Amino acid sequence: MSKARTLSLILTKLTRLQQSTKHDAVKLLRAEINQMISAESIQLPGEYSSFLNAYDIYRSHTIEKAIPYFIHCQILCSSNSNMVLHLYCDVHLGTIYSLIGQYHQA
Repeated sequence: MSKARTLSLILTKLTRLQQSTKHDAVKLLRAEINQMISAESIQLPGEYSSFLNAYDIYRSHTIEKAIPYFIHCQILCSSNSNMVLHLYCDVHLGTIYSLIGQYHQA
C-alpha cells in the first residue's frame, strides 16, 4: 500500500472514531495505526497524533480539558492544509462548548 493510501485510510479511521462506543476505542485505534505506520515505514503526521490525544481526553476526562488540545490540532491542521481533520475539530469544539453552556463559542 502506498504512503498516501495508508494516510488516507488512517484519516478515515480517525473521522469514524466518534462512532465507537468502546471505552478504550482510542487506545485500540492508536495500536492499529501504529501497526499500519510501522508496516509502511512512515511517520504519522502531527495533526493525526494531536487529534488522537485530544479525542482521548475528550472521552476520558472532563470534556472542557479537551478544548486546548482540539485547538492545537486545528493549528497543526491549518499548517498542513488538512481541512478534513480541521472540520472534525470544529464539530467537537462546538459540541463541547454547547454542552458546557458557552453557546456563543459553539
